[in-house]
Amino acid sequence: MRGRDEHRRSALSTTLLPLLVLLHPALAQAAERAALLVKNPTAIEPSKLDTLRTRLTPQLELTDSPEVRRVLEQPDDAERRVTEALARARQALRKFDLETARAALSAARESISELAPTRSARALAVEVAVREAEVTLVASKSADLSQPFGVALAIDPTLSLDRDLFSPPLVAQLSSIRAARDRAPRITLEVDTTPPGARVFAAGQEHCCTPLYLKLGAGWQVLWAQRDGYQPNLLRLSASSNGPVSMALTAQPAANRLKPLVEAVRALEPADEASAARALLAELHVEVLVVVEQGAEPRQYRAAPPAAVTAPVPQVEQPPAGPQRHRWPSLVAGIAGLGLGAGGGVFGAMAQAQAQRAAAEHFGSDGAQLHADAARTATTANVLYGLAAACAAAAIAFWFIF
Repeated sequence: MRGRDEHRRSALSTTLLPLLVLLHPALAQAAERAALLVKNPTAIEPSKLDTLRTRLTPQLELTDSPEVRRVLEQPDDAERRVTEALARARQALRKFDLETARAALSAARESISELAPTRSARALAVEVAVREAEVTLVASKSADLSQPFGVALAIDPTLSLDRDLFSPPLVAQLSSIRAARDRAPRITLEVDTTPPGARVFAAGQEHCCTPLYLKLGAGWQVLWAQRDGYQPNLLRLSASSNGPVSMALTAQPAANRLKPLVEAVRALEPADEASAARALLAELHVEVLVVVEQGAEPRQYRAAPPAAVTAPVPQVEQPPAGPQRHRWPSLVAGIAGLGLGAGGGVFGAMAQAQAQRAAAEHFGSDGAQLHADAARTATTANVLYGLAAACAAAAIAFWFIF
């Protein structure tokens, strides 16, 4: 008996448990699809990030796409390469190892070409140019620094060097080159990209969109083009006269298209990042975006509810009012015309019969009377015919004209 009861209870629980799961909203609710964005990837250890993912997993279904996670949770590969190359260059400069410093800066310059002209990327590009000027000056006290400092000033026209960190000759060269650039004549460059429609960062400002004309000072310039769905293109050139400049853009992988949105969220303060976070959330096709920042609690953003839209009431097109408004008078006039015409036909037939009798009795005693009756009947028929014609005309007028 005990075994039979236990079997019944087991069967009952097996049957009811799925029903309870379906009926209870808390049990039946599926985990929300989510993505994790690290605000400053270099400041958070990977182990802490893994712990956070484990803690969030019961409530959220975090994306596990390697390409998407690389963009959202790790520093940009090119930016990390630039940062590491700059660190090697600074260390080599402290040891006066100029060859190692030059190699590191060359690698950093190549990696910068892969970055979009964001604020952080522009700061890295300026530092690379300044370090190149520093290496050149260390190698030769009389070296011309117009190329590296010209590139740096083209990216950041307000650049200044800390006198406590850089040598006086380097600071003096920067001031001299800035003054020369300010005196340089203005030229016009006709910038175009393949495909067109790209934004171009030049002379410290972003310009939209190619093909476009840029009025710049003669000398070293930097044109940094970007277009949604394509890899950025950074061009350093020494321009001395007006002329065309063509830049080719190559399509980027699908995951890389998230980078501008990710950079927008990372560049904003927490109080201002909500709209940028929701734009990234929509592009990721997830329901929740968790923003992680060192020293702060994770912030969750959900898609804003759609605004209520009032559907316009369809307007039923009314038929022209003229024919409908006078349809019944037209029908009445038409029926009256038919009646009068039929009456005229009857009287016409009677007049014809009377005329035939009058002709037969022409010489009789009743001949004159029959002729008079036939004439009166014919007159009545003609009157009825006339009225019928008038009614017909009225019916036509009411139907087509009024």
